[in-house]
Amino acid sequence: MKRLVLVEPDGGGRSELAAQLRDDGNEVIEVDEQHALSLCRERVDAVFVWTAREARHAADVLRQLDGCPRPRIVFYATNPSRNGFPRGNVAGNPPVLVGETPAMRDLRATLRRLGCRPRTHVLVGGEAGSGKQTVARALHHATSVADEFVHLTPARLSELTAGALPSFDAGVTLYLPSIEDVDKSCQGRLVELLAMHERFDAPPLRLVIGLLRSGQQVSLGRLVERAVHPALAARVPVLLDLLPLRKRRSDVPLLVSHVLAAWSESSGLPCPEVSPAALETLNEYAWPGNVRELANVLEQVSVSGKPRIDVGELPVFESGRAGVDYELPSSGIDFVEFERSILVQALAHARGNQTQAAGLLGLTRDQIRYRMSKFNIER
Repeated sequence: MKRLVLVEPDGGGRSELAAQLRDDGNEVIEVDEQHALSLCRERVDAVFVWTAREARHAADVLRQLDGCPRPRIVFYATNPSRNGFPRGNVAGNPPVLVGETPAMRDLRATLRRLGCRPRTHVLVGGEAGSGKQTVARALHHATSVADEFVHLTPARLSELTAGALPSFDAGVTLYLPSIEDVDKSCQGRLVELLAMHERFDAPPLRLVIGLLRSGQQVSLGRLVERAVHPALAARVPVLLDLLPLRKRRSDVPLLVSHVLAAWSESSGLPCPEVSPAALETLNEYAWPGNVRELANVLEQVSVSGKPRIDVGELPVFESGRAGVDYELPSSGIDFVEFERSILVQALAHARGNQTQAAGLLGLTRDQIRYRMSKFNIER
């Protein structure tokens, strides 16, 4: 049998948890903060602390227990605005998910449907700068019962899982931007806290997990298997996979207009015009940093105050080759035929010019000629 102490300044919120803990076979002692120190000098297994002040104050109080066994301390904050976590709310305009490609239209429709399910946890995968946090905030705004948006860094999550989830007066969205930076033991503890939150029928809580995708084309499901604790993955039924900007180039002009209009509104300066040549240059670039990189470039050129953005105002973009977006099917491929097909396409693009075809494939002219001979491809 575990001996547990519940501490609360006004004594008004312990009853439900105390009853549940007793039903589980624990010895539960309910006290106010004034009498907690003397009682906690005895041997106890855990101390559950409610405090209208910051949890840090409660920790300082319990550190006065010099010379006695240190119990496990679990914090419950009765004032959610003072629990030490960075917060946000639904005030202001909701984030805009810009784009008219089928993928973006499907994403917006999915978020609208999820808005009606405030307890459904979601994982958002995407490359750096692809808009994972924007999606999390858009989902938060689509959920009418969610009043608080809490941004959790891995360090803050570690602090959180050392105790308990804060109590909230209304629904909340917890956004964890980089699950791959959280060790599996901490993730396992988070699962326990989510289960406890559901057990006591608390206000709706949605966990939105961000998962960074590299340029390597590994399926999102495989990445989840590698980075997410199995018990946590089992609690996240919805996986959203964001396309990189290079795979939705038709959205670039819309994003340019949106970013420049937002910059103009925030700065109070006129919205600059973009020349067709500059827009074509922006559209042709692969954008390895995705929407974030595009926004940074546009802000950089806008601060000049010029009414028109032309090619000369843009930075010099490196003409590096785009990453390979091919994903090997589970059934496998005929690699020899695959290599032959790529070679034929390169020669077609180069109109038979072997030097240009070599440049397209990152090979030398001799390597191209060797492969032409290998596959019996005539000049």
